[in-house]
Amino acid sequence: MIYKHLAVIPILLLASVTLLCSLLGAIEEQIERHVLDNGATLIMLPIKGVPIVSGITLNDVGGVKEKPGITGISHYLEHMAFKGTETIGTKDIDAEQEALKRCHAIFDEILEERQKGDQTDQKRLAELEDNLNEAVEYANQYVIENEFNEIIQLNGGRGLNAGTGQDMTMYSVSLPSNKIELWMLMEAERFTRPVFREFYQERNVILEERRMIYSNPVRSFMNDFVHYKFREHPYRYSVIGFEEDIENFRVRDIKEYFEEHYGAKNLVFAVVGDIDTEATLKMAENYLAKIPPGQKSKQVVINEPEQTEERYFIQESQAQPMLIVGYHSPKAMDPDYPTVSAIADILGQGRSSRLYRSLVEEKQLAVSAFASPGFPGSAYPNLFIIGVIPAPGVDLDDCLAEVDRQLEKLKNHPVKPEELEGVKKRALKSSYDRLRSRFGLAMQLAYYESLFSDYRLMFEELEQTEKISKEDVQRIIQTLFVPEKRTIGKLQTRSN
Repeated sequence: MIYKHLAVIPILLLASVTLLCSLLGAIEEQIERHVLDNGATLIMLPIKGVPIVSGITLNDVGGVKEKPGITGISHYLEHMAFKGTETIGTKDIDAEQEALKRCHAIFDEILEERQKGDQTDQKRLAELEDNLNEAVEYANQYVIENEFNEIIQLNGGRGLNAGTGQDMTMYSVSLPSNKIELWMLMEAERFTRPVFREFYQERNVILEERRMIYSNPVRSFMNDFVHYKFREHPYRYSVIGFEEDIENFRVRDIKEYFEEHYGAKNLVFAVVGDIDTEATLKMAENYLAKIPPGQKSKQVVINEPEQTEERYFIQESQAQPMLIVGYHSPKAMDPDYPTVSAIADILGQGRSSRLYRSLVEEKQLAVSAFASPGFPGSAYPNLFIIGVIPAPGVDLDDCLAEVDRQLEKLKNHPVKPEELEGVKKRALKSSYDRLRSRFGLAMQLAYYESLFSDYRLMFEELEQTEKISKEDVQRIIQTLFVPEKRTIGKLQTRSN
């Protein structure tokens, strides 16, 4: 029914907030939310028609829960979640477990030898690494490679994926609606009886992924900028982690982290599509409710010291120059966050934004200019980022001067009514676009429920944006863009 109504809404009618809010209300009325006996949350939205279902599993664990020594562990565990269970991915679980114990014992010896520092016996270390490779090869004879993925795919699953961010880890798939029971069984298996097989091979995959990230000058610069900007905030650590931490992870480190954060009380399951909610709930009680409850993860205490002076971060690389200006910004649940997002839209999102028109079109100082709130996460206080890629031969300081000029105009002159109206129309269209996809709906429902403990907040977002006034914009601009609280980052081309 929902998609039938969406299909007949002309784009021109998107100017009507009342119409879309009415549709959002109709969707909200059809959503069912249940907390299972083990504490897991299940959200269901039936959409009749095409017999397809999108399933999302979200856990509010990510880089923000890490610290030096275990950076990158959330991402490592995400990889391990596809390696199978005691019944999936193995030819002989008992023999495999014995073989894996041998691998882990040898790696413990490797770590012990590494920790000797200058006293490390390099010959002994090389022998141990050869022994580990042999033990891993022996253990691999019991592995049915990629069986977890193949079971899903052979049953019509598409888009099987996962991702780790600062605030959460996500697992997703779309599959025929008559396979929803299989999906629940598989999710319950991997979060109840996981086997972290192929652990040492996957380490190399993750290290290569990290090398690819840091071989990209812009991504490396952005990661290093955030690390410099924040002094204590855990957002300062890249989700991929430090190389030293990745190299030294043991299986028991992953198991301990899994047991701490992957109990059912931390899991949100969202199912959107052609489902019978009563039957789906019964399946969830048969499978998802069997996941051990664990303990609810604690919120992170942020002790970031107040910045009191302007800072500069300069990095040289064989790359095109780039300017980044970062300001401290409130978390997504802050009442002022919708206004912060509106300012980002006005300032640097799209070709009609002030920075793009000024820097790219009018003065031709840059080839790209943008502004983004909620970087690199949104559940906790974060950064408002302004970025500029200069045109060939243009000095970064000239770009910075124009950014400052645009900020001063925003501070000293109220935003134009048509600009604020444009923000609201784009927010309206964005809300509409999210409704057109089963996956998008499932993701949004799980996101708001997992990070903010209430999926209904997604339906309030549009109303909050609609209420933004030019006075709100002016007030936030005055408090957000404070020179002594900003950090200026310059990626400069290294001279030969």
